[in-house]
Amino acid sequence: MKLKPHILNLLMTIGGYKTINELEGAENSTYQPDWNIEHLITGDIFYLTQRFGRAHFGAKMKIFKVHPDGTLQRFITIEPEFITTPKGLEIWRTPITNVYNKGTYIAVIKYNGEFTYSNHFQIN
Repeated sequence: MKLKPHILNLLMTIGGYKTINELEGAENSTYQPDWNIEHLITGDIFYLTQRFGRAHFGAKMKIFKVHPDGTLQRFITIEPEFITTPKGLEIWRTPITNVYNKGTYIAVIKYNGEFTYSNHFQIN
């Protein structure tokens, strides 16, 4: 059976977590209150920075849409940019385009088997 792209995309989950409740309730998952992402609209830039020790350099960030039933749909994976400082600064940024449907989203990174996630934020 060949899956349609939008169905296949729904199956791409966060470390096996298919719903927002599974992600937020997992023992290896932590809410990051410093990642207070505001409402974004088409034309805005998603921009987030975080200091990490060298062991965490390279953590990819994924933005997921949170559907009304709680399922997660991955929209984009963002490679970090780096600013060299003693503690290291990673920057994740991407333009918000019209590909983002109106709704609730969440940003998530995974490093060393642990997940860190943002607040729920609105796009468009």
